[in-house]
Amino acid sequence: MTLKLISIDLDSTLLRDDKTYEVDRFKKAIEKLALFDVMVTIITGNGYQKVTEYFDQEELQSLYFCCDNGNKIIKNNELLHSFIIDEESVYQVLSYLEAFPGYAPVLSIDGVGFMTEENLPFYDALKQFNPDLHIVEEFKDAPIHKGVVKIAIYSNEPLECAKQMITEINEKFTNVSAVTSGHGWLDVYHRDGGKGAAVRYLQEKYHIKSEESMALGDSLNDAPMMKNVLYSVSMANADIDLVKLTQYQIGTNEDQAVVSLLEQILQDPALAFIQQYKLH
Repeated sequence: MTLKLISIDLDSTLLRDDKTYEVDRFKKAIEKLALFDVMVTIITGNGYQKVTEYFDQEELQSLYFCCDNGNKIIKNNELLHSFIIDEESVYQVLSYLEAFPGYAPVLSIDGVGFMTEENLPFYDALKQFNPDLHIVEEFKDAPIHKGVVKIAIYSNEPLECAKQMITEINEKFTNVSAVTSGHGWLDVYHRDGGKGAAVRYLQEKYHIKSEESMALGDSLNDAPMMKNVLYSVSMANADIDLVKLTQYQIGTNEDQAVVSLLEQILQDPALAFIQQYKLH
């Protein structure tokens, strides 16, 4: 088998828009891949608690999960590694966001989301991706000292506005990185974190080369991991700016193209078939 690591984004990549996927086909594929010592990781902006809604106990034990945009790496319910934003940077970013009332931040702390009372109009949208969502009067009332792995920011603004904001955050704050994360979200995390860092962590821990690695995604928060793999794959429904950074493109999440690709890998472990998806 040419591959040793396959990193798969969740929303709009493995999952259809209605949050379903071909469960039986996916399970059979990852079980067979495990026989070839291929590590499969779900790498997502979602927190681990949200991720557990999509996988059964067997999958939770066998898969690696790089949650909160790769900033918490979990295997078999055990935390392997996390990237934490320093408190000063957390408050600096929150202060910056006060000038943008249409943007509602959520702090991810120890598996729990924290929002403020002033953003209650966004509650339903924030709750969708934060099952355990707590409301505080001010963010200083949240247990920030326990470690913030991600500041997730929701907005109804167009994607281009979110891209402009992440550009400003990345230019203004040197200790964090900001990315768009799909579905109206943008995420801020430690400058050394993100999906690319999660892929590198697994590669280094298990002595896996970039030439033995594949990543699949649809949004710009997937861009960092594309730089660390030979087989960078975007979805047909992907952000065009991500597509420009990938070498291959498959079908859509609605067509369950990821599951079909895993089945093709099993049929042709040498990956000769992958050239049909070549972009450049």
